[in-house]
Amino acid sequence: MASKFQFKFSPKLLPKLTSRGNNYPEWRSAWQIAFRYAELWPIVSGKTKRPDTADNTQNDWDANDNKALVMLISAVHSDLTMSVTSCNTATEAWTHLAGRFD
Repeated sequence: MASKFQFKFSPKLLPKLTSRGNNYPEWRSAWQIAFRYAELWPIVSGKTKRPDTADNTQNDWDANDNKALVMLISAVHSDLTMSVTSCNTATEAWTHLAGRFD
């Protein structure tokens, strides 16, 4: 008999990055796995760049980037929200946090 594994992703169960970033290594590892699970890691990591042509692929990339940004906003302490929201892309926000706390 085949087993059906069902898992519901809940960002609330993941660590939030503290305002001082003292939990950054734990936070980074957990959220990297979460972005992989959500199939957004290529965008967050910068591996998948925004397409140059204005078509559906660009719209899809923009939608996924926005999802990743929302996840990042929910992943940080409220003191860090402005620094994340000041970034234009999820890659930029991830890089900003790494530069600040890594």
